[in-house]
Amino acid sequence: MSSGGAGRQDANQDTDQNADQDTRSPAQPGQPGPPPSRKDAAQQTDQASKTPAPDADPGPAQGAVGVLATLAGLPNIVRFLLAGIFINQLGAFLRAFMVLYLVHRGFSSAQAGTALALYGAGSVVGLLFGGGLADRLGARLTIVWAMLTSAVLVVSVSALSAYPVILAAVFAAGATAQSYRPAASTMLAKATAKDRQTMVFALNRMAVNLGALGGPLLAAWLIAVSWDLMFWLDGATSVAYAVIAFLRLPREDAATRAMGAARRDRIGYLTVLRDRRYSLYLFMVFANAVIYIQMMTVLPLAITAAGHATVVYSALNSLSAGMIIGLELLITRFVQHWAPRVAVSAGFGLLGAGLVGFGLPGGVPTLVAAMVVGTTGEMVGGPSVFAWPARVAPAEATGRYLGAMQSAFGLGQAVGPVLGVAVWNAGHRQLWLWCGAVAVLCVVSGQFGMRERAVVEEPATQAGNQPVPA
Repeated sequence: MSSGGAGRQDANQDTDQNADQDTRSPAQPGQPGPPPSRKDAAQQTDQASKTPAPDADPGPAQGAVGVLATLAGLPNIVRFLLAGIFINQLGAFLRAFMVLYLVHRGFSSAQAGTALALYGAGSVVGLLFGGGLADRLGARLTIVWAMLTSAVLVVSVSALSAYPVILAAVFAAGATAQSYRPAASTMLAKATAKDRQTMVFALNRMAVNLGALGGPLLAAWLIAVSWDLMFWLDGATSVAYAVIAFLRLPREDAATRAMGAARRDRIGYLTVLRDRRYSLYLFMVFANAVIYIQMMTVLPLAITAAGHATVVYSALNSLSAGMIIGLELLITRFVQHWAPRVAVSAGFGLLGAGLVGFGLPGGVPTLVAAMVVGTTGEMVGGPSVFAWPARVAPAEATGRYLGAMQSAFGLGQAVGPVLGVAVWNAGHRQLWLWCGAVAVLCVVSGQFGMRERAVVEEPATQAGNQPVPA
């Protein structure tokens, strides 16, 4: 899929070359064509002699367009992927309601919390496994397998009674439910021109957020009827996504599958970690997740400790969700023209400022201002963060690069609550200052880790030395 900017550039080049082409007679069949003009030779030399070079910034997206133009130009593959992601997220009830469900069945809150932690651990493992599977089997088969397996495991939780067996099912459900994500992100990236990937990944985030917004409302109605019905609908939405993937997503050709199988030993996760820049990027993602999760973990404790009612925290969450749904695509329309590390640095800087703001005096107005600043940072930097792996990964390892990123983010979200509560108990306001310091560290890591390879000139191959096909 070519971008609008690239199409205009090609048209201009064609127009510029008309004069040269018109002055040369066309080559006759079986005879060599006329020698290229000086201008054509210069262009061929420029294009043929470009090879990767380190330590360069990717420029702004020249062909990036607005929200409506992106929506109108989406390939059907992307439309079906986003529809499946929304449907699956709309019915993703297990994680959100697991604690309430297990307590409802008579288990203790500690047992319910252990089950939730195991689900999170399974998610991290599933993201790594799903990334490798996407590179080996292809995105379509990985999504189908993940969704069908997840549907069976989620439904089985409602039928199990032994606590150890429930824990095993929950861990496996967490792994399979999340293992589709690297595959879906890989297909989104491959089906989209590079200069539109930031906007498309913002649309992906929008599909997830809309599903997460509507899911709890649907679950509340289902729980009033039957807890079991909630799990059955969870499984049904996973099956629906599997059907969409099987029927509407393209099959990987034999060459793609063979390439993934041939390279599986040479490009594993250890190879990904040997990519020094990408390792810095992974550290940045992990550290960002650690501080980001404090808005769900420590912020409610801070609001209660300050003497505010619980409704203040609910209102802040609603404000953040409303901003993301209503403004993120509009902000991305402008941010997509920035170099990725500039967008990420600005986003993390704003997020850190918002987190520090939660520790400042001033009551509810200060909390509202801090949430606005922090959420703005999330919208500015988020799409570029999630689009980066597909931008720099080798074609045969895109799934693993995406799986590593998503696992780093999931691991940060798992470790963050433990670290955050510990620091909060040691000294309340110190936590928010630490969050600001970690945000600065994220900005520095992004400046070094998010450098894309540019091009340098090498001696060009002479046209006369090119082999002539028989």
